Amino acid sequence: MDEEEFKQSFDLFDKNEKGYLDKATTKELFNSFGLIISDNELDQIGEQMTYDVFLNNIKQKMKNSKDDNIEKYFEGLISKKTGNLPLKKFKKLLMNFGLKFSEKETDDLLSEFRVDEDGNVNWKEFCRAMK
Repeated sequence: MDEEEFKQSFDLFDKNEKGYLDKATTKELFNSFGLIISDNELDQIGEQMTYDVFLNNIKQKMKNSKDDNIEKYFEGLISKKTGNLPLKKFKKLLMNFGLKFSEKETDDLLSEFRVDEDGNVNWKEFCRAMK
């Protein structure tokens, strides 16, 4: 995601066009990216988050928690026995996950992975490819 897309997202949540977001709206904005921001982190940001503060925080948070968030998001689908994800459910989640891939983007991404005869994608293989 580039800075223009971050700016558009920020502006979308800045409904009053004040140039800053309150804590509740800041939390909603981070959640829209599939990220969780703690009350402690919100307190450190302050009562009003400007776009520049948002940009610095979201980039850092995405960098630090990318793998953790993805794994937590998909953990209910990952078979503990095989480490695989069912392709149909995986595709549906990708299309609704944080950045909301289009169907074409999802198909393009998934075409890069080996799908077994049962219609599953290997989780570890997916993680390696995403790094």
